[in-house]
Amino acid sequence: MERRVRVQRGSLELFDVRPHPATKVYGRYDVGSPSSRRYEVEIRALDGWQNSCSCPEFDTNGLGTCKHIEAALHWCRERSFAAVRRATRSGPPSSFLYLATDPEPHVRLRLAESATSAERRTMARWCDAEGKLKQPVTECWSTFEQDVLAVGFVVAPEVARFAQRMLENEQRARRQRTVEASVCGAGSDQPGFRARLYPYQVAGVAFLASRGRALLADDMGLGKTAQTFACSG
Repeated sequence: MERRVRVQRGSLELFDVRPHPATKVYGRYDVGSPSSRRYEVEIRALDGWQNSCSCPEFDTNGLGTCKHIEAALHWCRERSFAAVRRATRSGPPSSFLYLATDPEPHVRLRLAESATSAERRTMARWCDAEGKLKQPVTECWSTFEQDVLAVGFVVAPEVARFAQRMLENEQRARRQRTVEASVCGAGSDQPGFRARLYPYQVAGVAFLASRGRALLADDMGLGKTAQTFACSG
């Protein structure tokens, strides 16, 4: 349903679609929305949700498409349906990494029909038969990215952003576990803080201290001020 809404908006609303000079069907498009904002769309595939857009909605909707992508595809079909049909049959001109969204975001690799033996070996080393990365991205991203770039794969911008977010989340999670163990181990004896904390307040201090930003939403009278002072200490 949500994807169908984007497809409809892409075909019915007035978008200003301008292909980059080297673009035939596959390639980059500068797409202006009815609100006059402009975004860069990259069409990599015509048979799946493997394209990208620089708009904020594309990064957050989890659909693998947006109205700007659908507007570019609609423009291509209106301009030359035969060219789109030929491009669909021939498949993507280059192998690439993309961010799949079903059932949850994960990295996948797609081979072009003209993929080299080096590209195929790289895919077999890192991905399963469907192109899904075998390991969590947090465990292998740096080496994996170097390998795929070395043999000519295109790394979609959203893939790099996703990998960076996952790495940052993993770092925060490790920091949280370390801080929580330290604070909870200290119990009510917090350096620079003389009051005695209840167990639930110790847990609250651990929560606050283990995050870069946090909101403590205890009920009134439960000692949020004490927990904040203990955390800062």
